[in-house]
Amino acid sequence: MLSSQITVGALANIFGKNVIALRIPSILLSTLGILSTYKIGELLYSKKIGLIAAFLFAINGLIIEQTAGRVATDHIDVFFFSLVSIGVYFMLRYSKGREKLFLVLGAIFTSLAVLSKWLPALIVIPIWIVSSLNKTKIKHIINDLLLFLVIVIAIVLPWQLYIHSSFPIEAAWESNYNRKHIFEVLGPHGHPFYYHFDKMRIIFGEIVYLPLLWLIYVTFKEKFDKQILILLIWILIPYIFFSVVKTKMQGYVLFTAPAMFIMIGVFIN
Repeated sequence: MLSSQITVGALANIFGKNVIALRIPSILLSTLGILSTYKIGELLYSKKIGLIAAFLFAINGLIIEQTAGRVATDHIDVFFFSLVSIGVYFMLRYSKGREKLFLVLGAIFTSLAVLSKWLPALIVIPIWIVSSLNKTKIKHIINDLLLFLVIVIAIVLPWQLYIHSSFPIEAAWESNYNRKHIFEVLGPHGHPFYYHFDKMRIIFGEIVYLPLLWLIYVTFKEKFDKQILILLIWILIPYIFFSVVKTKMQGYVLFTAPAMFIMIGVFIN
């Protein structure tokens, strides 16, 4: 939430307090989401897969509604899924050539995602670890992970320290409220366990179940396939976690969208 608020506030100073200033951040970030989805698809598979995934991202109804501010938690969700996808892209680039700049950029964008909508952004870590297996020594992965976490903590921790020291009552209430999402139903958002899997067909189209079943089948049938496993981790970990969480909203799993679209692209191809 912090990173989206800062961006909106800065643009309001430039354009004034109007709809253009309000919507530009989401438009820019969702456009970067299209680009990062293409680049991730290209890195994992091919330009063709990347183009299919980027096209599906660009025409997705919920993403367009989020960008236009027509549904709840619009700015926050747009910033979150866009920053997560950019973080994934840079970490995948790092696993390809081990250029430290990409590790630093990946950690920075992951940190901004954490500041937008907290710890689910760390899905970047298992995705990157899987992409590094079989070509990077374990000790190097551990060292890289420590550097990644140091950067994330250095960016995220100051804001946490500031709000808890300057606004202790409000910060404590917010932290407790965040935890309540996991164990309690808040507002009109109590849904059955399968809610997110049911909404999947509405968000991504009914066809999505076919490539998802195919992805799971291939994972267990074939030998270790990093590309397939990356997609499966990116999709299933959030879906299973937020299915267990008591409070459920459709935007919670939207950061899996790039993986969904790449999966559909691979299935179509």
